[in-house]
Amino acid sequence: MVKETYGGESRMYLERLSVTDGKLVPTQRPERRLKIQFYGDSNLVGHSLEHEKNNGGLEFTGCHFTCAGITARMLDAEYQNVSVGGARILGRANSVLSFYDKLDFYHDEPKWQFTKFPVDICVVNIGANNVGPSDKTSIINDYLTLLSAIRQAYPHAHIVVMNGFGWDRDEPANYTLEVVNKLADKNMSRVVFPWRFNEWHGCEYDHAGMARVLCDHLSTINPDWKPVREMDVVDGYGKDGDVANGSFEQVAPLGGFGWRYFQDGITRVHSPEQSPAGEWFLRIPEGSETHQPNPAHSAQRCTFHFQLRSADKCQATIRVEFRDQQYRNEIKDSAKDFKIQAGAQWLEHSVSVQSPAPTGDQSHDVWQIILRIIANEGTIDIDNVKLTSPNEKRDPAASTGANIPSVRKLKIK
Repeated sequence: MVKETYGGESRMYLERLSVTDGKLVPTQRPERRLKIQFYGDSNLVGHSLEHEKNNGGLEFTGCHFTCAGITARMLDAEYQNVSVGGARILGRANSVLSFYDKLDFYHDEPKWQFTKFPVDICVVNIGANNVGPSDKTSIINDYLTLLSAIRQAYPHAHIVVMNGFGWDRDEPANYTLEVVNKLADKNMSRVVFPWRFNEWHGCEYDHAGMARVLCDHLSTINPDWKPVREMDVVDGYGKDGDVANGSFEQVAPLGGFGWRYFQDGITRVHSPEQSPAGEWFLRIPEGSETHQPNPAHSAQRCTFHFQLRSADKCQATIRVEFRDQQYRNEIKDSAKDFKIQAGAQWLEHSVSVQSPAPTGDQSHDVWQIILRIIANEGTIDIDNVKLTSPNEKRDPAASTGANIPSVRKLKIK
């Protein structure tokens, strides 16, 4: 049983379980391999987790299918997720430093007894709300204060400082490596993941991608921390330079499939007889579009392959956009539109673009490529979308000139 939300000064009580058919059989509580503590803001809260258009209603908020929950199940871990929407690092009532040691967010006493849940791993995913109000120096100093306090609370845990990149030119992910180096804590590391949801919060499939990044990182820290289960949500992050779920075969519990949209009406169609790549394809009604961002770099040749058809023999627009580290900033004159006439039968198509050249300032270089599929007139069906591009990993710390060391590995006794 997972308590999914925490809204307002109230508590939830479980009085009884009623069984209408069969019986409850007591079983011994399984001993999990690991214990993990998560601290964060609205991202880990699961704000709009079950809604693809950034709806913050409590009915669309959740915990079970956040990065925290997915990671815990992959690692066979027991976990606690102590996160609050709008939280900053410190310096206000709603900050991780103000609530990390509380039993109840609204009351200073009683304090949480950390010995009740001695964790192996502590993940700190905080800093997005410091973009704008805080400068580099204050962000670094705030992290140093917070992480020192968390180290006092968890003297033996491995602490992971986790941030998204591609959010802002002065985002905390630029500085977390410097923070970890300053602390010189051999049992602390940092990891970054691509911010792929632009103006919105991540939903279930985005959190699955974050969980994969985190689990990959943890397995480099300690070989015993490799996942023992597959993730139970479709991974919304593309792998090896490709898109995610390009054949639309997978779906998250909320019904999303890793491709965002502005207009309702876009549907996955199940038809093993008609799909050219599996059992499903995507149907886009007239005037609608779907899109997916993925990490990219400057001066790359990027090619999208896909299959199209239209019973109405209509035209589709394939639009490719590039953005820099400031996620709202579409690089000037970089977008390319391709008009494609779809026939009644499935046909393979491809479009190829060269990403803009480096500018000399990494924050203004290419960070993200977005593919938009637009039905101009009539209904368009699409399937088997693939992206071929160099599989390069980015670290925002590189833009600050920070020294990026190899990952510290723990010695296993």
